[in-house]
Amino acid sequence: MLKRSIDICLALLGLTFFLPLLPLLGLLIKLDSRGPIFYLCDRVGKGGEVFKMYKLRTMYETLVDIGTSVSPAGDPRVTPVGRFLRRTKLNEFPQLFNILKGEMTFVGPRPESPDLAALYPEEAQKIFSVTPGLVGPNQILGRNEEEWYPPDADPQQYYIESILPHKLPLDLEYVEQSSTFKDLKYILLGVKETLFKAISWKFVLQKRSQIYLLLADAGLVILSFVLAHLLRFEGLPEGPYHRFFLQLLPLVVVIRLSCFLYFGLYKTLIRYLSTADIIAVCKAVSLGSFLLVGLSFFLDLRPFSRAVFLIDWLCLILFMSSLRLGLRFLWERRAKKPVNRNQRRVLIFGAGDAGVLAYQSLMAEKGKFDVVGFLDDDPAKRHKMLFGKRVLGDRFNLEAVAKLYRVHEILLAIPSAPPQEVARVVQACQRAGVQFRIFPTLKDTGTPSLFNPSSPERDLAFLLGQEEMGVDMPTIRRLVQGRRVLVAGASSAVGIELCRQLLRFAPQKLIIIDHDEAYLTELLIHLLEEASADQIVPLLCPSGGTEEKSEEIVSTYRPEIVFQLGLRKYPPLFDFQIEHLAWRNSLSTFHLARQAAQNGCQYFVLVSSLEAARRDHPLSASLRTVELSLRLFFAAQQTTLVTVRLCDVLESRGGIVALLEQQIIGRQRLLLPRREIKHPFLSKQGAVRFLLGSLALADTLPSEQAGIFVCTRSKALSLAEIAGRLATLYGLQLEEEIPVEYLPPLEGESSPGTPRSTGEEPPLGSTQNPGIGIMREEPPAEMQEVSRNIQPLFTRPVQDFFNVNWYDHTQHLLLREGTR
Repeated sequence: MLKRSIDICLALLGLTFFLPLLPLLGLLIKLDSRGPIFYLCDRVGKGGEVFKMYKLRTMYETLVDIGTSVSPAGDPRVTPVGRFLRRTKLNEFPQLFNILKGEMTFVGPRPESPDLAALYPEEAQKIFSVTPGLVGPNQILGRNEEEWYPPDADPQQYYIESILPHKLPLDLEYVEQSSTFKDLKYILLGVKETLFKAISWKFVLQKRSQIYLLLADAGLVILSFVLAHLLRFEGLPEGPYHRFFLQLLPLVVVIRLSCFLYFGLYKTLIRYLSTADIIAVCKAVSLGSFLLVGLSFFLDLRPFSRAVFLIDWLCLILFMSSLRLGLRFLWERRAKKPVNRNQRRVLIFGAGDAGVLAYQSLMAEKGKFDVVGFLDDDPAKRHKMLFGKRVLGDRFNLEAVAKLYRVHEILLAIPSAPPQEVARVVQACQRAGVQFRIFPTLKDTGTPSLFNPSSPERDLAFLLGQEEMGVDMPTIRRLVQGRRVLVAGASSAVGIELCRQLLRFAPQKLIIIDHDEAYLTELLIHLLEEASADQIVPLLCPSGGTEEKSEEIVSTYRPEIVFQLGLRKYPPLFDFQIEHLAWRNSLSTFHLARQAAQNGCQYFVLVSSLEAARRDHPLSASLRTVELSLRLFFAAQQTTLVTVRLCDVLESRGGIVALLEQQIIGRQRLLLPRREIKHPFLSKQGAVRFLLGSLALADTLPSEQAGIFVCTRSKALSLAEIAGRLATLYGLQLEEEIPVEYLPPLEGESSPGTPRSTGEEPPLGSTQNPGIGIMREEPPAEMQEVSRNIQPLFTRPVQDFFNVNWYDHTQHLLLREGTR
């Protein structure tokens, strides 16, 4: 009751300050864009009831909803006046009416939209047991949530995966430990954040040229008004005119600058000022003069000479037009240079010591290069000058700058940047379609191999230049959060990335299994940087006892989702013990599947390979056998089988691409297939998004529509193309500095790496995810016989398979049935 009384008193006090401003704010909103003054949005209140929350409208009015319910900085839906209202938090003041109605309180968790509230985990539902507030615990995270979003991130996905996990614990802590002292603390913190952080210094740095121009115009307004009095009265006015002059001067500045902002005089870059901007100056000055004349009548300034306004109007138009034309002239004069058509225009990325060294190296080649400027991701270096060349922006401006200056080549001078940052810059260069080079080369800087799977930050998606696959993250969060997940074969490149991504969804336990102790230890060290030790369970399964160990592991931890990445998917270089590898592929998976089904596993994700379509090799045959046998086995179980066929992954440990890199570093001769022969590739991040996307689809598809998921976003590249891109990263040129020999395809092989099959593969069906297709094939006629022969293997004791007779029997059975 006391809190409610305080809410009413504070709300009424706030309205006494807000209501006088409402007509002016409403007028600005209506003049800025068509639509209502107020915006009513659905929010979840106490007890989960949805109410209408009031705000001043800050976005353009549309017939249908566009975009997401979260709005990052730079959202194009926000109007110019809306940006001002959001910066000053004036758009939130109408929520005082919600407080008077009892739908909100002054202090409490901020109300959430229904679509995002539906994603709250079960333990966070306590938040809806209290009334939402105008200010709350999340004030300590910062004032402007819209500035937290990275420029290249999906806003809604970033909010769900990165911001929400930080906000929920603070809200829960407030709900469980609320007090009057805390309420007072958050109110004072909210007032402080609103008053003292209304100005963003990042915004000031980015817009400083426009701010300088606005300040110059303010000075011209004062100068023009003073000069008008000097010309009219042959000196400053005295007596009553002096009092009128002092009263009007502040109003003149405010009204004039408001008109300038309304006509957008500060939106055009100085180098693009034109006659349209001069016309806008005339309109803004004329409107301001008209308002000032009207104001003089309203204030009953009859003794005041209104000829001053006419003189002021003429002087101000002359001054402001001259200023803009002079700035345009100076810009063109500075930008004008003699053109050498033989010079290569180079843009240097990196405005540090390496960038300076790169510039000096280029200038040493007299007449060959024209450095147009620098780029750097450090905002403090924006617009700074190096050797007379300006820092033109960051990587998000790379494509625009490259087109504007007709750049031939981009030199990447960022040796201290982590590899993932280099990858993002390289991707930007590829999108811009501009040639790029590393300076100095990766080899010269001592950068370790790009293909070290133990380093989870290695991301080679930039070598492919493919679009990122979309994933239904809310579904994955619902499936993984608070559950036990097992990953077999966790130390592979895909396994490492999969473990890292799964931890972002907060599973109860992540059980990681591998047969190599060194790899498993290295993986654990990396994962402990992102999660607590009690959340991760590392288990070593020696290659000789994987089947025997699986029963103990699964029955102890009872995982609800199992990822089987432990299959050997590609033939070894030498067919040594190939039959044994195929045998172990099948048996290890059968036992893991049996234990998963018996211990209540909900999803079993089998990561197979496109090689399974081949029927001319024992290892490929074992993959086919596993797919078909598990399909029949799980048909009678409660566990859902999710079968995915993965293509080549760039970062695979010991893969062909890693071998290429080592040969390029040593400048060894490369033996490559012909350029027209291409292989489908994914990066490890793309592969993990494919696996998670397939799991999300399997959760929504009925069992009768199940099939094999295949990635349709894999990038078909020749090994020659990949080798060329790798060589570029090391500052080398293929064929010029690294000898290359192209091999003809094997006899009867149309394309190395292309799955070979004895018959036609069924066509891919479409799914809700455009990056994933589904292969639905009818079991062949001999499938029933295969099932009868294979299914008993799921029920045999583990010890039987180590018996020599049983080893020979199962080896013969699996190889014979897999190649049928």
